[in-house]
Amino acid sequence: MGLFTKTAPLRRQIHCPLCAGPLEVGGRTQSIVCPHCNRSIDTSDHVIDYYCAKRLLETSGDVIVERGGTLRGEVKASRIIVRGKLYGVARARVVLEIEATGEVGGEVFAPQLRIAEGAVLQAAVRAGAGAPPQLAVPMQVLRS
Repeated sequence: MGLFTKTAPLRRQIHCPLCAGPLEVGGRTQSIVCPHCNRSIDTSDHVIDYYCAKRLLETSGDVIVERGGTLRGEVKASRIIVRGKLYGVARARVVLEIEATGEVGGEVFAPQLRIAEGAVLQAAVRAGAGAPPQLAVPMQVLRS
């Protein structure tokens, strides 16, 4: 084996955040157009380690708010992991995790909610079976 052998990229199954249509994309895909509704979909992961104010941050990937980072606005993502501060509306399709250094305020919608000891949550919460069904679309990782 050479030093720079190329491995087959992971394929993953995602769902369009607008129409919930299923799509299979490559592991390195950053964006794609949904063939069901013709909407452009961001599939990349976003790491926030600075102050960021956005009207809407929407991705089929993950959003990670690092310690020292602050995100204000509406967030829609597969998984949302908060180590810093998130204020606004957070909609996770799989899970929202607030780690010990994390602080969340506003509204939270997620099928699963994990809160570490020491984390701060001051939000209206809708989690578990009560989360809106369009947010509870499972994502799978497939090998090509």
